[in-house]
Parts: sequence; structure tokens; C-alpha cells
Amino acid sequence: MSEIAQKNSENQEITIGTSITLERLEKEQISVIAEAVIKDINDKNEEATANQIRNFLTGMVSIRNQLESNKTGQEEGGQTANREYLDNDIVQKLDSLKMRLVYQAARNNGNLKNLMKKANLVYLIDTIIKENAEDASGQNTTDKDIAKDFYLLANYVEALIAYHKYYESEKV
Repeated sequence: MSEIAQKNSENQEITIGTSITLERLEKEQISVIAEAVIKDINDKNEEATANQIRNFLTGMVSIRNQLESNKTGQEEGGQTANREYLDNDIVQKLDSLKMRLVYQAARNNGNLKNLMKKANLVYLIDTIIKENAEDASGQNTTDKDIAKDFYLLANYVEALIAYHKYYESEKV
């Protein structure tokens, strides 16, 4: 899938699809990108059901809660660091969540698959998993905070759901 241009509420062109990266989510307003993705899907009547998207968010929230719990435990033990990476349990849960997303996308009428591609979700998850593996093995020399990248992704998924709900309620 290539890039798609979508106009936002200020009539600015926002590129969606493969151009959505963690770096872009960090530099630009996540809400603007999420709105462009959802508007494009709604304009083409390709929207996924709110339940399908919320199920994905539930998994993200569960992982985020575990990450927060682990972080609190590290701080109490005096093991804080400038950057964080994800432990194996969290990485496995994130990978499992990606597999469930892909399975659900293949199972339904294709609309979740369109969202998954236009929001570039699989690529974003794979990037976090890859960066984490590099960091854990000492190959990551960028001093990148992998936990921060996960939080960017979680916020992006929340924004997708918020705009999905907003545009869904406008149709009524």
C-alpha cells in the first residue's frame, strides 16, 4: 500500500498509509494523523466496526498498564534509567496483539484491514518489536526510548478510536 493524501478539517493535506512512522507520530500531532486516516476510511465507506477497534485498544491498554506497573517496580527498586525497553512478556503480548489484529482483519469484510493498512499499524508494531530486540541485544546505538515509542502507538490508537466514534456519531 502506498501513501494517500487526505485533507484535514483545516483543509491541509495529510499523507497517510506507509508514511506513518513512529518518528512522524513523535513530530506531528497524533490527532491530526488519526483524523486523516479515519476521514479517508469513512469517505470510502470502508470503516471498521467500533467494537473491532476497541478490542485492539483494550489489548494496548492492558500492555500499557503492565508497562506502567513494571516501571513503578523498577523505580521502587532504584533501577531507573534514561531510556526504557520492553521486557519479553510485554513484547510477546504486543506481538500476539498484532497477530490478533491481522487475524480479525482477514476475518471480517476487509474494513478492518483497510484501517490497519491506512493507519500503518502492523509496521508500527513491528518497528517497536525490532527496536526492542536491538536494544536488548546491545545493537541499538540510538539511545531510543522504546517504551516512549509504545506510548506514542497507544496514543495513536486511542486517537483513531476517538475520531472513529466522532465521525460515526455524525452519521446519525
